[in-house]
Amino acid sequence: MSSLQSLLGIWVCLCICLLWAMLGFNMQNSQYLSPFFYLGCVSFGIHLLGFLPSYVYATEHYFDLTGAIAHVSMVLVAWAIQPPLNIGAWIGGCCVLLWATRLGLFLFMRVKRDHKDDRFSKIKHRFWWFLMTWVISATWVFVTQGPILLAILNGAFNNSWWQVVGGVIWSLGFILEVVSDEQKRRFKRSQSRSRTPFICSGLWAYSRHPNYLGEITLWIGLAVYSVPSLLTWQYPVLISPCLVALLLIKVSGINMLEVKAEKKWGQRKDWERYKQDTALLIPWVW
Repeated sequence: MSSLQSLLGIWVCLCICLLWAMLGFNMQNSQYLSPFFYLGCVSFGIHLLGFLPSYVYATEHYFDLTGAIAHVSMVLVAWAIQPPLNIGAWIGGCCVLLWATRLGLFLFMRVKRDHKDDRFSKIKHRFWWFLMTWVISATWVFVTQGPILLAILNGAFNNSWWQVVGGVIWSLGFILEVVSDEQKRRFKRSQSRSRTPFICSGLWAYSRHPNYLGEITLWIGLAVYSVPSLLTWQYPVLISPCLVALLLIKVSGINMLEVKAEKKWGQRKDWERYKQDTALLIPWVW
């Protein structure tokens, strides 16, 4: 990727975040910049602090951990701006804190164990390309948390059935992601005793990417959880789970892993049989 393309990608991300921040404006308040805008700045500030030493030392070890820190920090700052008035605001924020802490530490320990992340082999030596990946991550964190952050800032949790349903969906997604990650971790530890070089048991027998299915599901749950706390003109923020799904399926997740798997096992009959018998993402549907 050229420097010009990277700069264009950075510009697009900044434009998306500015448009996203506009959803946080309160029409009853004359402030030019809303607290939601400042939360976006928190995400970009933390990612910039993570990028600078990472580029200097050409390391990707702290990329995912920085994203997790940004997730946690944004919730804490949102609570500081608008102290939770009821249990609904606490639960919504704690869901993000639990997910981000667990996944951030899991990915950090994984890259430390593997000593590298193949996604960054070429990128980390190219300033603008590497910077673009950090800007994309900052954008993803801000966009992903949009519904729950606005709900916290609005301070209008009503403990409605929306929150019950959203909480159940989030719980199912969280459990799915945790279990599938743990199954794959154990598989890698015992891979020498496995008959296949790829995992195809447990949840992975029903979906080739159950961890990503879990992540998409839990963000859908938080969006549902936030619905009754959003103001009318803020409803467009509810598309964030769709953007998360688009990123995980087409950009940095499934698409890259499928290409990598084809290069490794494309000539194996058991891999071809696994692809034919197992859904790409949603069991029995897709």
